[in-house]
Amino acid sequence: MFVGVHNPGLVGYEPKVTKDELQQAYEKRWVNMVNTGGPWSFIKEKVFDTYNQSSLGFSKFDWIIGEYHFQGDQTQQQWQDDLKAMLAEAKTESPLLGCIGFQFQMVPPALEGMFNLGDTIIGETDKVCTEDVNVHTQLCDQWHVHCLDGTSKGATAKVVAEAWGGSIVGHGQCMNSSKSAELRGATYVI
Repeated sequence: MFVGVHNPGLVGYEPKVTKDELQQAYEKRWVNMVNTGGPWSFIKEKVFDTYNQSSLGFSKFDWIIGEYHFQGDQTQQQWQDDLKAMLAEAKTESPLLGCIGFQFQMVPPALEGMFNLGDTIIGETDKVCTEDVNVHTQLCDQWHVHCLDGTSKGATAKVVAEAWGGSIVGHGQCMNSSKSAELRGATYVI
């Protein structure tokens, strides 16, 4: 994006505005993002430090870590320490704005995510419609809304909440499991 904005012809783009207007819009609005599950020490050395020292001028652009996820070779404590370190860095004058946890809902087969869907149905959506892009037909349906279980094996919600001073107890939380009952008095919601 950076190179394309500074030399639009290189990527076959002809701007609708002047090159200066395009560059100004990019410099005022753009936020770069990198998706990673690597530990903070790796991100800091290979991405952050390189980003800040680049001769291309990247350091004047804010950036975020997207899809940050738990790696199997990290302990939950290491992951929590990394989240705390990223948040601390984001609170400085750094171009790092923060990170986005990957992913909200656990999906088989990998079972990575902050929350699993519980067995209890707590509501139903209104009619939700989307267009099938292959046949251009509108598809509409209603969907069950399940409670959220942040305590099941592999769920990372508690780790994230503790790192960032939040709580996983709140509206929509499954309250019928023994682990959830233990958490009712705790202070964890994201």
